[in-house]
Amino acid sequence: MGSLRFSTAQQVIDAFPNLREEIGSQGLDAEPFAFIESLLGSGRARPALAFCAMLLPRRDAVQWLCQTLRNTPPLPAASDERLLKLAEDWVRTPT
Repeated sequence: MGSLRFSTAQQVIDAFPNLREEIGSQGLDAEPFAFIESLLGSGRARPALAFCAMLLPRRDAVQWLCQTLRNTPPLPAASDERLLKLAEDWVRTPT
């Protein structure tokens, strides 16, 4: 995985303002992993996952999503396999 692009949760929110509605505005001065832990600790898994997706470098986020889709039921439908393969190819060779 590449290095993180942000050093605080606030920087993530500044870059992706649409997250504010789901994430809220408390604790944004925390470093990103501490912020994720606080979300998870308060039972807010969905906002934590959304935050992670924006925190990661783009290729890492796409790779993470592809792996999750392949390994979490329900598995992708056959009709989605082509799209998933295209995303995985982009992770290996971004063009």
